[in-house]
Amino acid sequence: MSGNARIVIIVVLALAIAAILVMKKGRNAEAPAPSPASSPAASPQRKLPALYEFGAGKCVQCKNMAPIIEALAAEYVGVLDVRKIDVNKDQEITEKHRIVTIPCQVFLDSEGRELFRHEGFFEKAAIVKKLDELGVKPGGH
Repeated sequence: MSGNARIVIIVVLALAIAAILVMKKGRNAEAPAPSPASSPAASPQRKLPALYEFGAGKCVQCKNMAPIIEALAAEYVGVLDVRKIDVNKDQEITEKHRIVTIPCQVFLDSEGRELFRHEGFFEKAAIVKKLDELGVKPGGH
């Protein structure tokens, strides 16, 4: 193989690697910034217990859960990682948690271990009671 052929091969390989890196970076850049109550990709500075609310846009009970989850996300800032997860869009985390019925609320400890699961509509007072039983208090109290 001539010196020119080697240079061409090296340049082609370098361009291919650069293209792959740009495509990977582009995929990450296109994703919207995570919000505390909506993205499984969001990760807090320190590990917090979590409440994942699995649902879907057309599910009536899931729509009824939305304001409850948003309120909990606001009330438990800094003490609980509250996330709404769309089972149609976030299939990897949905499969990881073996979700078969929606809405489904999954309570996790700070290490990501499941502590409790509820399927169906879950009233806010009942969620707060369960969080209290698990030792999670709003506002860090």
